[in-house]
Amino acid sequence: MSNSTIEKANLASRAFFKKLVSPVVSRYRQEDPDKYPWLERNLANIVTFGRIASSGIIARGLVTARDTPTRQLYFAAACLNVASDGIDGELARGLGTVSKTGKIFDPIADKILFTTMALGLVPYFRRVDGKMPIVLSTTALISIGLEAKVLVTGARVGILSQKLSQQPPGANAYGKIKFATQCSAVLLGWGIPNPKIAQITATSLIVAAIPFSVLSEMGHSENLAMLKEKQRLNETLSALSA
Repeated sequence: MSNSTIEKANLASRAFFKKLVSPVVSRYRQEDPDKYPWLERNLANIVTFGRIASSGIIARGLVTARDTPTRQLYFAAACLNVASDGIDGELARGLGTVSKTGKIFDPIADKILFTTMALGLVPYFRRVDGKMPIVLSTTALISIGLEAKVLVTGARVGILSQKLSQQPPGANAYGKIKFATQCSAVLLGWGIPNPKIAQITATSLIVAAIPFSVLSEMGHSENLAMLKEKQRLNETLSALSA
């Protein structure tokens, strides 16, 4: 997949969510962000924290739902939760309320969403299929482990960027593809009516996302290495000027 294709897909996604939140932005946007009441100033962060708080509840509801209407209700909530990842970012940019808090907790919210939804598939398929989904559970655990590594490296990049008083780099293109693939995996895993097809589809997509997790972590590691080099250079210059 070429960089231009990835960029076009990213722009199309952002345009969709920008259009979706445009009624809210046009109603509440202030030229001076300091004039916002508390709710409008923190609206994007509320969406992010809502994703964190609801992910486990939704996954548990999907696992324990015994009738179709209840399961459909939780599945609709899961779809909305996935969509909230695009909503909070466009709200923050549209209202001019991009914050350090949002940048820190947005990737955490994404990883909690995937982790809870993916792990929830394990007891669900075990119940409906009568046996442990070994391949799914193994690939899910590998993917979650990689996500933890990405999160730690990304956090180190953010901390060092702050120390050097520069804007931290955002999510790289591989990270965006990875998360889109992971979301497709869990939503199709929960949404396809046939459990066998659902399990194969979810497992295949989780596996497909793993290389992008590796590439995303490599991108963060490269950024971290460059920041460390810049830090060493600044320390050398400071020592010479002392």
